[in-house]
Amino acid sequence: MEDNLVQSARLREQAEEILQKKTVLSSVNIENLSSEEIQQTIYNLQVYQIELEMQNNELRRKQAELDVSQARYFDFYDLAPVGYVTLSDIGLIVEANITAASFLGVDRNVLFKQPITNFIFREDQDLYYQHRKRLLETGEPQEYDLRMVRKNGTELWIRLNSITAHDSEGTPVSRFVLSDITERKQAYFALRENEERYRDLVENVNSAIIRLKDDGTVIFINDFALNFFGYREDEIVGRKINILLPEPESTDSELSGLVRKVVLHPERFKNHENENVCRDGRRVWMSWANKPIFDNNDQIVEFLTVGNDITARKQMELYREMGREILQALNDSEISDSFQKVVDIFKKQTGFDAVGIRLQDGDDFPYFAYNGFPPEFIQLGNTLIGRTATGELCRDEDGNIRLEGTCGLILSGKTDPANPLFTPGGSFWTNDSLPILDILPSEDPRFRPRNRCIFHNYASFALVPIRNKEKIVGLLQFNDHRKGCFTLDLIETLEAIASHIGASLMRRQAEMALQESEANYRALFENMTNGFALHQIVVDDAGHPIDFIFREVNNAFEKHTGLKPVDVLNKYATQVLPGIEDRIGRYGKVALTGGEIRFELYSEPLGRWYTVIAYRPKPNFFAAVFEDITEKKRIGAIQSNLAAIVASSEDAIIGTDLNGIIQTWNVGAENIYGYTAEEVIGKNISLLVPIGQQNRNAYILKQISRNEKVEHCEVDRVRKDGTLIPVSIFVSAIKDASGTAIGISRIAHDITKQKKAEKLEIDNFELERRVEERTRQLQETQKQFLHAEKLSAIGQLSASIAHEFNNPLQGILSILKGVSKRATMDEEDKELLAAAISEGDRIKDLIRNLQEFNRPSSGRKMAMDLHSCLDSILILQKSELKGRRITVVRNYAEQLPQIMAVPDQIKQVFLNLLTNAADACNHHGGVITISTRGEDDNRVAVAIKDTGTGIETKHMEQIFKPFYSTKGEIKGTGLGLSVSHGIIQDHQGEIRVESQPGEGATFIVLLPIKGAEEKAAFATGR
Repeated sequence: MEDNLVQSARLREQAEEILQKKTVLSSVNIENLSSEEIQQTIYNLQVYQIELEMQNNELRRKQAELDVSQARYFDFYDLAPVGYVTLSDIGLIVEANITAASFLGVDRNVLFKQPITNFIFREDQDLYYQHRKRLLETGEPQEYDLRMVRKNGTELWIRLNSITAHDSEGTPVSRFVLSDITERKQAYFALRENEERYRDLVENVNSAIIRLKDDGTVIFINDFALNFFGYREDEIVGRKINILLPEPESTDSELSGLVRKVVLHPERFKNHENENVCRDGRRVWMSWANKPIFDNNDQIVEFLTVGNDITARKQMELYREMGREILQALNDSEISDSFQKVVDIFKKQTGFDAVGIRLQDGDDFPYFAYNGFPPEFIQLGNTLIGRTATGELCRDEDGNIRLEGTCGLILSGKTDPANPLFTPGGSFWTNDSLPILDILPSEDPRFRPRNRCIFHNYASFALVPIRNKEKIVGLLQFNDHRKGCFTLDLIETLEAIASHIGASLMRRQAEMALQESEANYRALFENMTNGFALHQIVVDDAGHPIDFIFREVNNAFEKHTGLKPVDVLNKYATQVLPGIEDRIGRYGKVALTGGEIRFELYSEPLGRWYTVIAYRPKPNFFAAVFEDITEKKRIGAIQSNLAAIVASSEDAIIGTDLNGIIQTWNVGAENIYGYTAEEVIGKNISLLVPIGQQNRNAYILKQISRNEKVEHCEVDRVRKDGTLIPVSIFVSAIKDASGTAIGISRIAHDITKQKKAEKLEIDNFELERRVEERTRQLQETQKQFLHAEKLSAIGQLSASIAHEFNNPLQGILSILKGVSKRATMDEEDKELLAAAISEGDRIKDLIRNLQEFNRPSSGRKMAMDLHSCLDSILILQKSELKGRRITVVRNYAEQLPQIMAVPDQIKQVFLNLLTNAADACNHHGGVITISTRGEDDNRVAVAIKDTGTGIETKHMEQIFKPFYSTKGEIKGTGLGLSVSHGIIQDHQGEIRVESQPGEGATFIVLLPIKGAEEKAAFATGR
C-alpha cells in the first residue's frame, strides 16, 4: 500500500508540472477570451474535474483489485513449486520466480540478464539449443529433461516446458517452466541399474531361468535357456512348459499334475530333477530350483524356476551302472554272445543311434558285434587292411600292415594328444563331423581316409580303443546323427569301461585258450589214431632201469596192440610183454636223462611191426607214441611190384598232384613225349597240352576234385620237339586209404599208327562222296539247261505270234476308228464301238510290250522312268495276276528321279521278282505291293512285297546262287534271282531280301539315279 501512495504523489507532481507549463503557454490566450467563453471554459473544467475524480475513483478501485491480484500472483508465481523463467530473444533471463532461483541456489536478482546456459550442464547444452531452435522455428511447445548446475556445483535434473510469448511492449520472449525431477531420475537410474544388474545376472548366469504362470505357460526365459534348449524366444514364450519335456512326460495330465503340485505344495518342490528334451531331440537332465511368486492375497500366480544341467553327472551315474552291467555280461555269457550283449547295453543306456565293437582277427579288426548300423555300412567298412591296386598288402616303413581310415589310426595307436580330436588315452571324438572333410591331405594323419561315418550323416561319433595293458586289441565305436553328443568326461569314462572290457577279454580268451588246449589235448589223447602209453620207469638200487609200469593208455592202444587197458594198467611190462627186456635200457635212458628216440621194431609177442617215438614228459616217466605199420609194410611190398610194372610199361604213366604238378614219370612217358623224368618232374602237366586245349585240361582237374568220373578220350599232346602226337588217355584219381583224392594218374597210349589208318579210310570215303555229289550236280544242270532252252523257244514263238497278230490288229483298229468318225449311231452303239477300240489298243500295247520284252538287248544304258517300266510289266501280267486272285497295290513316290539303265535288263529283273511274288502267293490269292522311294541323294529304291509263304531261314543264303530253286522242276530253273542279282550289280545297284516264314517276302532293288551312276562308275574305274 505504501508503494501505491508514493506512486500517486509522484504522479501528482508530474501533473502539476505539466499544468504550469500549459498555463504559461496559454496566458496570452486567456486575456483575449470573453466572459462567456471564460465561464464556458470554467464549466468545462469543472466537468472535466468531476470526470477525473470519477476516473480516479475507478483507478483506485482497479488499483485495489490489482494489489489483490499481485498478491495472488506472488503466491502462484514466486511461491510456486516449479520454477518460472522468461528469456529474451537472445536467451538472457529477464524474469524468474523465487523457486527457479532456489533451484539454482542463487538470489533472484543475480539471475537477471544472465544467459540461462550458464546454469545448464555442459554436456546437455546441445540438447537445450536444439529444443530452443525448434521452439523459435515452429512455435510448438517443447518438453525435455536436462541437467542444470547449482551455484555450489551440484547437479540437478530439470524437466523444461517452454512456449513462445510477447512482453508488454510486443517483444518476443520465451517462457520456461522448470520442474525438479532429480529424485525421480535418481530413482529411475537406481531402478535401471538394478534391472541391468538383474538382467546381467539373468542373462549371463550359466543356468536356465524360466518364469511360469500357475498353469505352466512360459512368460519369460533367459538367453542361456534359449541357447541351451535350441529355441527362439517367440517359439517358447506363451506356450506350455511341456515343449521342454520328453514325450512320455509331455501329456497335459502329467504337466498339469506337476504344476499343480508345485502350486499346492511349493515347500515340497523347492528342488527336483527331471529329464528334458531340446529342440534337436537331444535329451538332457536338469536340476530345477522353484520359487513361487504370490499376489496380495497370498495366492501363487507365478513361479520362477532355475535349472542347471546335470546330464554329465547323470551320465556318469548311468555309465557306472552300465559298466557294472557290461562286466556282468562279459563274465556270465559265452564270449561271442557277451559282446553282442555289451553292444546292446551300450546302445540302450547311451541312447546313441549305433554302437559297434571291432576285435583283432589276425592282422585285421573286423566288426565282432554291432547294433544300429545299416548292413551296407558294416559290409563296406568291415575290413581295415589297406591293399594296393594289385591286391597286395600295404605296409609302413617298419613292415607293419597299414590300416585305413580313422579306425585304422586309432587301432595303430598313432594319435596326437595335442590334436583336439584325440584324447591322451588315444580315443577320437567329434560333435560335428563335417569339418573333418576340410582337413588337407598333407595335414591328415590317417591312411586313406574313408569318411564313411560322415557320408552316412553321423554328426557325432567316437572311437575308443580297447586295451589290454598297452596293447590295443579292439575298439568301441559310437555313432549318432545328432550333434553335440559327447564330452571329454564321457569319453574318459568310456575309456575306463574299454580298459575293463580289454582286461576281461584277455582273461576270457586266456581261459578259453586253456580250456581249448585241455580239450584239444584230451581230444588228441582220446582220438589220436596212434597208440599212446605213459610209463613209469623202475630202477634197482644202483639206479639202473630194470622194468617199467603202464600208467596210462589211450583208446587206440588196444587197436594197435590187441591188449585191453584193464590188462596192462599199473602192471609191469615184463609181465605184459615177455621178452621185452632188451628194450628196457633204451626206454630207461629216455625217462632218466631226457631226449627223444625214434625207431621201428617188430614185436614177436604181438606179431606186428611198429614205429615208435619215445620222450620224457616228466622225470622218471617216458611216453611212447606208436603206430602199427604192419599193413604199410605189406602195401610197401605191393607198391614196389607196381613200380616195377609202371617202369617197364610202353604206355606213358604220369602221376600229378591235384594242381597238375608232375610227380612221377615212367620210361614209357620218356619214349612218347621225349622228356626225361628230370626235365619234367615238378613242372605242370600243361606243358604237354597244345594251346587251345588248356581249358579241357583245367576241366579234367575240376572233375577229379569233385570226385567225378573222367571219360576216356583221344587228344593231341605236344612232344619235346614241338610236334603233336595223338594219344588215347585214361585219367583217374589217386586216392588215399580214406578214399580222398590226393593226385591224378594219366595213362597215355600212342595212337599215331591208328590215326593214320583212320585218316586214310576217311579220305577214301570223302573222295567217293564228292564224285557222287558232282555227278548229281551235272545231271541237275543238264535238266535245267533243257528247261531253259524250252523257255527260250517259247519266247521266240511268242514273239513271232505277236508279230503275226499285230498286222491284222492294225487293220481292225483302222476300220473301227473310221466307222466311229463317219457312221451315225445312237449312244449305246457309240459306247460299244469305243469299248471295242479301247480293247484293241490294249491288245496292241500288249503285243508291243511282248515284242520289246523278247527283243534282244542292245546293252546300251539310257535314261529310264521306273514307273513306266513297272506299269508296262504289270500290263503283261494283269490277266495272270487276276486269274490267281492277286491284287496289286502301287505306292509310287512323287517325282521319282530317272535312272540310267538298260531297259530290257531292268524289265527282266522286275518281271522275275513279280513272277516270284505271284508264285509265292500260291492259289489262295494275295496282295503284291510295289513301292518306290528315294533312298538317299544318289539312289532310288523299288520294293516288291508279297503276302505269300515267305522264305525259310535256311534258304535265305542260297536264293541268289545259280540253279537254286524251291519251286520244283516244272516251275523254276533256279536262274531268275541269280541273273537278276548279276544285272543289278552291273548297274552299280544292290538287291536285298527281307522275309519271315509265313509272313511273305520283300525284295528291295536299289539303283543309282541319273548322274550318280556315272560317278560310281568313275570311282570304281569301270
